[in-house]
Amino acid sequence: MRKYGIHCILWLLIAIMLAVQSPLYAQTMKKHTAPQELSLTDDEIKVLFEKKKDPLFAGILSFYMPGLGQFYSDEKLKGALFLVTEYTIVIGSFFYFLDFNFKAGSDSGFNLGIDAKRTDLGVISTQRKNLFYITFATLSVIHIYNIIDAVQSAGSFNASLQEKRQELIKKYPQLNFGYNGDGGMYFGLSSNF
Repeated sequence: MRKYGIHCILWLLIAIMLAVQSPLYAQTMKKHTAPQELSLTDDEIKVLFEKKKDPLFAGILSFYMPGLGQFYSDEKLKGALFLVTEYTIVIGSFFYFLDFNFKAGSDSGFNLGIDAKRTDLGVISTQRKNLFYITFATLSVIHIYNIIDAVQSAGSFNASLQEKRQELIKKYPQLNFGYNGDGGMYFGLSSNF
């Protein structure tokens, strides 16, 4: 009888332990196995996969064509402003400083004569030369500023992108992503088990 009592007590203890731990175990498993929801908006996804802009490349683009580096850095209005300003100065200067002579010649059909406007003595006036130099210097300063601004625009784009990514990491702490040196990206979700 004594042996039977010990077995009953052991079985009773095992049943009590299972009954007590079963809800706790189920509750902890729910915490660990519950799917983590990560709902990113389209803008957040764009921030994740947007590539940084190369400032040197932006400067080269703006050297090649005014405003192109700003377009590359997503500053389209500023790029259009540089493009229109520089081309207006260049085209306006051509029409002001050169004498376009369109005439239909009897021998060759159509003649286009381009020559600098000259005085009656055949020399270019000093006033026109000085105005040409001032216009050329102004255009050069604007173009150099355009190149410098393109480099700064790409840098500020990169800083803004990094700031947005840091906000995403704060908003979604389980989000894990980074970039390696060759332009690749790794992306993952962290979870606790």
